[in-house]
Amino acid sequence: MAKAFGVPIDIDPRALAILHEWLKATGAEMTETRLRKTVSSLSTANDGVGLPRLLCIDQLLKTVPSEIGSKAAVRSAHPENLAYVLYTSGSTGEPKGVQIEHRSVVNFLESMRRAPGISSDDVLLAVTTLSFDIAALELFLPLAIGARVVLTSRETASDADEFARLLGDSGATVMQATPATWRMLLEAGWKGHPTFKILCGGDSWNHELSDQLLQRCGSLWNMYGPTETTIWSAASQVTSGEPVLIGCPINNTQFYIVDACHQPVPIGIPGELCIGGEGVARGYFNRPELTVEKFIADPFARKPGARLYRTGDLARYRSDGKIEFLGRMDQQVKVHGFRIELGEIESVLSKHSSVRQAIVSVREEAPGDKRLVAYLVPASKDFPSSADLRQWLSDRLPEHMIPSTFVLLETLPLTPNGKVDRKKLPASPQGKTEAHSCPTAPRDMLEQQLVNIWEKILRVRPVGLTDNFFELGGHSLVAVRLSSEIKKLTGKNLPLATLFQAPTVEQLARILRKDGWSLQWRSLVLIQRGGSRPPLYCVHGGGGNVLFYRDLARHLGSDYPFYGLQCRGLDGNGNRLTRVEDMASVYLKEIRELQPEGPYYLGGFCMGGSIAFEMAQQLTSDGQRVALLAMFDSYNHNGTSPRRSIGNRISYLKQKVEFHLANCLQLAPKDQLLYLADKFKDAKERELARFRLKASNLFSMIGLGIRNAKVEVFHEDVNERAGVAYKPQVYPGKVTLFLPRKNYSFHSRENMGWGNVTAGGLEVVELPVNPGGMFVEPYVRVLAARLKTCLDGA
Repeated sequence: MAKAFGVPIDIDPRALAILHEWLKATGAEMTETRLRKTVSSLSTANDGVGLPRLLCIDQLLKTVPSEIGSKAAVRSAHPENLAYVLYTSGSTGEPKGVQIEHRSVVNFLESMRRAPGISSDDVLLAVTTLSFDIAALELFLPLAIGARVVLTSRETASDADEFARLLGDSGATVMQATPATWRMLLEAGWKGHPTFKILCGGDSWNHELSDQLLQRCGSLWNMYGPTETTIWSAASQVTSGEPVLIGCPINNTQFYIVDACHQPVPIGIPGELCIGGEGVARGYFNRPELTVEKFIADPFARKPGARLYRTGDLARYRSDGKIEFLGRMDQQVKVHGFRIELGEIESVLSKHSSVRQAIVSVREEAPGDKRLVAYLVPASKDFPSSADLRQWLSDRLPEHMIPSTFVLLETLPLTPNGKVDRKKLPASPQGKTEAHSCPTAPRDMLEQQLVNIWEKILRVRPVGLTDNFFELGGHSLVAVRLSSEIKKLTGKNLPLATLFQAPTVEQLARILRKDGWSLQWRSLVLIQRGGSRPPLYCVHGGGGNVLFYRDLARHLGSDYPFYGLQCRGLDGNGNRLTRVEDMASVYLKEIRELQPEGPYYLGGFCMGGSIAFEMAQQLTSDGQRVALLAMFDSYNHNGTSPRRSIGNRISYLKQKVEFHLANCLQLAPKDQLLYLADKFKDAKERELARFRLKASNLFSMIGLGIRNAKVEVFHEDVNERAGVAYKPQVYPGKVTLFLPRKNYSFHSRENMGWGNVTAGGLEVVELPVNPGGMFVEPYVRVLAARLKTCLDGA
C-alpha cells in the first residue's frame, strides 16, 4: 500500500510494469521501488474513496536525474520503430495485432498528400472511430500539411440529418468514409457540393453508388488496402460510366497477382493479390507462425529482405492494366467497413453449451446492406432465444461481429468430401429463432405501422411490441433508415437518441403519441410485405379492425403480400359508411391506386365477406379479373334480419360458450391456456367498451360525457346492419367459402346462403374448428395452409 495526499491507494502492478518498460525505452530507467514511491506521490486521488485517478507523465520525467531526463526528452523515433499496433479479427477466435512502423505511416501520408491530394486550404471532416486504422489519415494528414480537421462526434456521425448538416456548416472540402456511410448520407437527402472531394473505401462498392456520388462532388476516389500494408495501398479516381477498380498502388508500393506457386498470372486470369513495398507491416504481434504464413519473401524485389503481404483478395489484371477486385479467397469479409474473420465468430459460438455446430455467413439482400447470419445446429432441445444468444455474444465480441439473424438447422449441408457446403446454406428466413417467446401483436394502427417498418428494415418477421430493435440485429446505420421511414410516415424527424431511449415498438409508439403523432387515415393497411406473389386484400369484420389478420398473414409466409381494409371512421373522426355498396366502392378506390389492374385476390371475414363479394361484382363490371374471392365464416342474410328475441340472444350466448369450449378441448394444455386467455381478454375489452358506450349515452342525456369507449363498438352495430341489409346479385365468378365444422342455429341455410348467387361455382372449405377460433392460434395455421393452396391454385 502507498499513500497519496494522505489517502491510501492501491497501485496496479500491471500499470507499474508498463511505466517501467516505457521509462526504460526512453532511457530514463529507475528501480521499481523508486517508481512505486514516485507514482504514489504524484497520483491525484479522487473524492476520497482511495483510488488514484491521474498521473502526469511530465511530472514523472522531472523526478528522474537531470542527465537521464534530458536524454529522454531529446530521444526521437527511428523509421523502424513501431508507430502503433492495431488488432483485427482472427479466424481462430484470437484477434491479430498488426505492427505498423513509422516509416510506413510517413510513406502513406506523403503519398496521400499528393494523390488524392490535400492542401493547407482544405477542411477535412473526420468521422472514423480511432479503432479503425483509416483514422490516421483524418488526424495526421491535415496536421502534417497545415489543413484544418473537424472532429465529428459519434452521435452526429450516426444521425444522417445532423451529419449532412455538419458537412455543410463545417465548410468541409474533403471526407473519407465507408460505402455504408455514404449510402446513409444519400438516403438522408445529402446534396453534396461541386468542389467536394470524396474518398470511399473499406468495403467493396459498385457503379450504382458511384453514379450517385459523382453527381454530388468534384472528384470521387476509390481507396483500397488492408491494415497489414498500412491503411490504403491504392487510390484511383472514379469517373462516370466506368467500373470501380482497385487502380494503381501508392508511392513505394508494388502489386502482384500470383497463382498458388506465387508466380505471376497472365492478364485476365484471377489470382491472389500480394502487396510489397514500404507499407508492409512488421508482422503480427507475438504470432510468428501466422506472420510467416501471411508475410512472405518478395521474389520480385531487388532489395534484400523485402517481403510481400498475401492479402487473400482475389483479383485480375484487365487489358488496360488496371486491377479488378473479384472477392475473397478465404472466409474473411467486410461488413460496414469492418474486416471480420467469420471463423472468429464461429469459434465463439461453438463455445456455447447449447451449440453443437456453428457456421456464419454474409447475406446481402439489398445493395450495400450486408448482414451476418449464423447457422446453428443445437446440442439440446433447450435452445436459447435469439435475444439470449445476442446478449451472450455481446460479452465476448464487439457489436459489429454479432449476427443479425440466427437460423436453426438439424444438420449442416456437406460437400461430397465432408466439408460444409456454404453455397447450400439456406437464405436467411424472414423470421427470427425465438425458442421461448411468443411475439406480442400490435393493438392499434400506430403500433401496426411501426411493426411494418421494423419488419421491412430489419428483415425479421414477426416483430412483437416488446422486441428490442438492437437485439433483433439493428445497428446505427439501420437506425438511420428506420428514422427515415418514420419521417415518411409522420412528417417528423425522429432523433436517433429517441430510439436508444425507446428501442421497442411499444415504447416508441408511446413517445409518438405524446408528441401528438397522427396517422393519415386510409382504409388500406399494409399488414405484411411480400415477395413475388400478388397481394391479397382482406376486408374487416363487424368491428371494423383488421389486426386479427396478422397471424394469418404471418403463417401464409413472407412471399405473400397481405393488405387489410379497415372501416372508415375507426379513428373516431366520423365519416362512417352505412351501405355495403359504398364501402366496396371506397375500398376499391384505394386498392386501385396501389394496383390499377387485375387479377385481384380478395377476402373478407364475417360481414366483410359481403363487402368483398360486392367489390368483386364492381371489379367484374369494370372488366377486371378477380382470381380469388375468399369468404371466412361469412353469412348471406340477403336483406333478411334474424329475429332479435331474448330467446335467440340466450341461445346465441349458450352456443358461443359451447363452441369456445369445444375449440379449447381439442388443444394441448399449453395451447388451451393461450386460447382461453386470448378470448377472455377480448371479451373483457368488448364488454367494458359496451358499458362505457351505454354510460356515455346515458350521461350525455344529462349534459355530461364519458370518454374512452372502444371505437370498434360504435361501428359494430352499424356494420352488422349494413351486412344484413345487403342484397347480393348473382356473381359470374367463383367463390371460395371457408366454413367452421359447425355454426350457430340461426345460420341454418346451406352453405351460409351463397350457393344461389355464385354462377361460377361455390368451393366450400370446411375447417376443423368451431366459430370464434378460425383466426386464433393454432387453428389459424390450418386456415393459412388451406388458403395458401387456394392462392397458388388461382
